[in-house]
Amino acid sequence: MADRTKYQTPARSYMTKDDFPPGQGVTLTIRDVHERTITPKDPSKQAFKRLQVWWVEEGHPPLDLTHSMVSFLVGTFGPDDDQWVRRKVYVYHDETMIDRKGNRGGLALDTPPAPTPKEARGYDLQAELAKTKAALAGRKVDPNDEIPF
Repeated sequence: MADRTKYQTPARSYMTKDDFPPGQGVTLTIRDVHERTITPKDPSKQAFKRLQVWWVEEGHPPLDLTHSMVSFLVGTFGPDDDQWVRRKVYVYHDETMIDRKGNRGGLALDTPPAPTPKEARGYDLQAELAKTKAALAGRKVDPNDEIPF
């Protein structure tokens, strides 16, 4: 029988800064953008609409976009949210942010960090060094081995 846990609804209905340690984040691919209505707990306040981004990568709840996040996406990918789909963004906990209530820290978006040329090709320098050391371990090296006769 196949494991169907990936089809479960996330435990929370949206992503928060608590999902990441301060200053850290993850690169995610936008799967879909929906508009959702948020009803405040305080009945004297009106409900409002907010864009929500869903991810291709499993295990990450959707992200309710703030005005600054929407501005970033519009400036980076264009005004049509269909252009945002299949694009990668870096979601991170920005500890320098302060919201209207004075709370420190929040989620922010940025362009994904560029991989180094060797990472882009899938080359792992540390693994290659470990293989070379293992191959040379216990081998006596004669400096005259490389001298042609």
